[in-house]
Amino acid sequence: MNKNGKELASGGLDRIIKIWDLSSGKCKKDILENETTILALEWAPQEQILASGSEDSIVRVWNCAKGVCLIVFDGH
Repeated sequence: MNKNGKELASGGLDRIIKIWDLSSGKCKKDILENETTILALEWAPQEQILASGSEDSIVRVWNCAKGVCLIVFDGH
């Protein structure tokens, strides 16, 4: 859940990060993560920034509002 408590991020075997609106229960955005399973998600203090960790040992930092990857950390 992000800092404001209004959104939840989920991810898994389908390689898609889903951003959920908790008030409506609907998916607001789908973000294709990469080619492997998503293992971890963590919101940054800034509400729209999310880090994802995947099975290929890569950490990506996302701008969820835009659905774009901001930076990639390989080998983590």
